[in-house]
Amino acid sequence: MLSKLCIQNIALIERAEIDFDSGLNILTGETGAGKSIIIDAMNLALGVRADRDIIKTGCSEAVVEAVFQIAGLPEVRAALEELEIYDGDELVLTRRLTAAGRNVCRVNGYIVPLGQLRGITARLIDILGQHEHQSLLDETLHRGMLDGFAGAALVSPAGEMREAYRAFSQAKKEMDSLYGSADERLRRADILRYQIEEIDTARLKVGEEEETNSRIEFLRHAEEIAQAVSAALGELYQGRKDGASALDLTGEASQALGRIAGLSPEYAALQEKTDQVYYQMEDLTGELRALAETLEYDEGELDELVSRSELIRRLERKYGKSVEEVLAARAKMAGELYDIENADARLEELTAKLDKTRKTALACAQRLTALRKKSAERFEKRILEQLKELGMPHARFAVAFALLPEDAMTAHGRDDVRFLISPNPGEDLKPLARTASGGEMSRIMLALKNITAGADAIPTLIFDEIDTGISGKMARVVAQKLCEIAARHQVICVTHTAVIAAMGDHHFYIEKNTDGVRTTTSVTPVEGDARAAEIGRLVGGEVTQTGLEHAREMLAWCRAYKSTATQESAERGE
Repeated sequence: MLSKLCIQNIALIERAEIDFDSGLNILTGETGAGKSIIIDAMNLALGVRADRDIIKTGCSEAVVEAVFQIAGLPEVRAALEELEIYDGDELVLTRRLTAAGRNVCRVNGYIVPLGQLRGITARLIDILGQHEHQSLLDETLHRGMLDGFAGAALVSPAGEMREAYRAFSQAKKEMDSLYGSADERLRRADILRYQIEEIDTARLKVGEEEETNSRIEFLRHAEEIAQAVSAALGELYQGRKDGASALDLTGEASQALGRIAGLSPEYAALQEKTDQVYYQMEDLTGELRALAETLEYDEGELDELVSRSELIRRLERKYGKSVEEVLAARAKMAGELYDIENADARLEELTAKLDKTRKTALACAQRLTALRKKSAERFEKRILEQLKELGMPHARFAVAFALLPEDAMTAHGRDDVRFLISPNPGEDLKPLARTASGGEMSRIMLALKNITAGADAIPTLIFDEIDTGISGKMARVVAQKLCEIAARHQVICVTHTAVIAAMGDHHFYIEKNTDGVRTTTSVTPVEGDARAAEIGRLVGGEVTQTGLEHAREMLAWCRAYKSTATQESAERGE
């Protein structure tokens, strides 16, 4: 649900903040006041491509921020988690345009490409009007809408179809992995045998690379190490030619202090410390002696180890980043070689498996097609009922089916589904995108949404001037339809019609102001008497006592209708 829209320096709007709520949100105002700017700003937040001309004159940048509550929208959460930008149940979209041509999109504070932004917002809002965000015009979504309308009748068959297609796809993948002529398989087998032999000849061992490199490092400094150990051992134990060793001198120091140790605890402590140094030097001397005994090496060993290290690195460049990966690659190649050497028998087995899974999937797809066509008959009837109520009694509507080729079958079956409409007598059935614009298109959209809203996962619907070209009784019918949809979705509606405005749960007034120097647009919530006055203005153009009374009667009728509709919905368990 869209909870807040903040607009800064868009067209005539210097700064506006709108707090939307659940139910039916109404936007009204004088013609030219800037209602379309609100929709333009919304489209910016959703990722529609923008022209910098939309930036308010004299300003260096424009910013739109939209805040959504996404609890209960697992697909949105999954999309955010995949991008590693999920930040709880509040989603913040920010779009910033600069006069210099910069365009920055942020999701929860993270910069994202425009395409990723649109991928997220497509699950959040549907704008029904002359705008890009019209999922009902996207024919790739029609099959899903029909399935949603069919409901429980398709749940089990659709699950069987998905499972059958998964098995078929797996069998096809296994078959493709062995695809190729006998000559191709022989050439591949020769390559694999060479590569396996190359790895086997090396007789690699896990961990040997570290051991080899460590030994190479030692051998390169072996002489230096031996000299250092010998020198240290000589100073500590053997002593210089002109004097005693460090160990001897420390022993003599201990003996000297021993002669006075009995005279004072302080002297005794000094002797004890000297003894400790002597014993530590003895231990150190023993360790150096042991180390010196291990410092034996063959001058040719270094060349052998360097060659071994180079061999390991060469194999790693070809087959993996480590000895473990090289050995894993060898195991994989051995498996592939086994499959090739037994390809004839394996191909026969996979051919039978592929044929069986294909037949099963096609049978499931055929059952789905039959069920969809049965649901389509009810769907068409319901849509025509809606269109008749919306003042299009002569409209024709059809769900067109095309059977996809076997190789184009998907986990959803083989049906290419499209909605066709003929709004007026004498016109051919055409795709929705090619029907009339304006109020006619809006009413078609309203009918479809009213039928599919229960299965539609998109939480927010925006109707932009859906009342174009309607009045009187038809306006009341449209208001009722919007009320019904708003019971299941958040609805935002831009309108000029009093009864639609009166049906709203929340009402905002868009007003254009000028001080003679500049013109700005403001957005203000309207309630109580102010709301009655605005509906009265919509009724007669001017606020009169008669208009106010009519507005209050209209508001009372709408409240009664919503109360009755809510009660009936509760009784139906919706």
